[in-house]
Amino acid sequence: MALNRLATNYKLYFTNIAGKPICQPCVIVADKASANEQERIFKVHFSLHNQPYDKKEKYYLVIEAADGSIYKQIEFTIDIAFDF
Repeated sequence: MALNRLATNYKLYFTNIAGKPICQPCVIVADKASANEQERIFKVHFSLHNQPYDKKEKYYLVIEAADGSIYKQIEFTIDIAFDF
């Protein structure tokens, strides 16, 4: 790893406004050492729980640090066009 970057793990998942997870978490092992930021991009896929989602409600992508603290929380709208 470069001097200004430390390897760590992050757990990513979506929650509803009450903080209840609405998908299984994905774990990212952030240990890429490249100085090129494009080579440090991760792609993840989430499978939302089979339940109704309201496009007027707020949902959050939660990025949890290895120590369990919330690193970042990003607001999302979930608008599913088809109901299967």
